[in-house]
Amino acid sequence: MCNADGLLQRIVIKEGDLTIITAHTQHELLLEVIAMAKEIEIDLCDVVEIDAAGVQLLITARIESDRLGRHLLLSNASDVMISTLEARGLSRLLETDA
Repeated sequence: MCNADGLLQRIVIKEGDLTIITAHTQHELLLEVIAMAKEIEIDLCDVVEIDAAGVQLLITARIESDRLGRHLLLSNASDVMISTLEARGLSRLLETDA
């Protein structure tokens, strides 16, 4: 459902692995989705593998959503993903009130 401003209220994306192999396609999709909705949830429950390109993708999604005044939620992150982001000082990516 669209609001008066033409934006969708909420979009949920279910992501698979976040690696260099899929990063380009995922990057384009995320930028399109962030431009279309006020709230974007990226469900990370299916992410088994994440590399530097995947981390960069999440950083880009956070930066772009902040720039456009959108709400980005990264949900269902595994313990491995949480520890990977925390080890790199990137736990802010998982915050819901960024």
